[in-house]
Amino acid sequence: MKIRLTAITLPRIGHKRAVMLSDDDMDKYVAFRRRSVKDNSIARELTDIKAILNWSVKRRSPLIPFNPVRDCQGPSKKDEILLPPTQDELKRIYKNSPVHLQRFIMLSLFIGARPGRVEILSLRWRSVSWDSATILIISAEKGGPASRQVPIHKDFFETLKKWFAADVKKYGESLADAMPIAHYYGRPVNSIKKSWKSALENAKITRRIRPYDLRHRFVTKALQDGADIGTLAEMVGSRPETLRKHYQHVTSAMHRNTMDQISGLGMDDDA
Repeated sequence: MKIRLTAITLPRIGHKRAVMLSDDDMDKYVAFRRRSVKDNSIARELTDIKAILNWSVKRRSPLIPFNPVRDCQGPSKKDEILLPPTQDELKRIYKNSPVHLQRFIMLSLFIGARPGRVEILSLRWRSVSWDSATILIISAEKGGPASRQVPIHKDFFETLKKWFAADVKKYGESLADAMPIAHYYGRPVNSIKKSWKSALENAKITRRIRPYDLRHRFVTKALQDGADIGTLAEMVGSRPETLRKHYQHVTSAMHRNTMDQISGLGMDDDA
């Protein structure tokens, strides 16, 4: 049996094939996935696979008699220190990107939304409120609010206006208004995976940088500049405790800086 399972393809496995899965199969799956992704991603995928099989067992009319990999132990999750792209790397990636990817990059950097079809790639011009200088983001299902209204950074507002004017000139106002902001010749973009990979290669960047790291840069910079973590969590559609966990290296430095600014805590010499 060839092992290339994902949580998406697994439900299509028939009754007998699902029961035939073993821990050895899952070990092969882990080895295969390690060619392209990190252990944290693999651990999440295995959790999804086991959850789907458990659901199949618990159906009122069970789809399979038991979960054969219920006790399978995958790689342990590790809390990674996130290293966002540097300013130089960003400039090189942007310079080597097609127009739709350049827009994707700028949207990610200035509003910190999640990459992919649910947030960044679903943003349309009608999502922008020019009067209040805000943009409405429909949130991915990550436990936060269903949507959020995010202020547009003053350094990005004029750029957005120029993009919109260019789209209106080319496609007409009614068509442009319903069009995705990051589009490919007027058509929606479902994935930037290939263009991102090409941009990194052309920029001569060999270290692993993901589109998601643009969001990390936004959050990191906001925290370094003293943003309130609760307000920032609302803006990026996350929880404060999640930000504290994944950006501990940033918040620890903020704690030290805050402590160094506190004066007058010493005892008087004659106390």
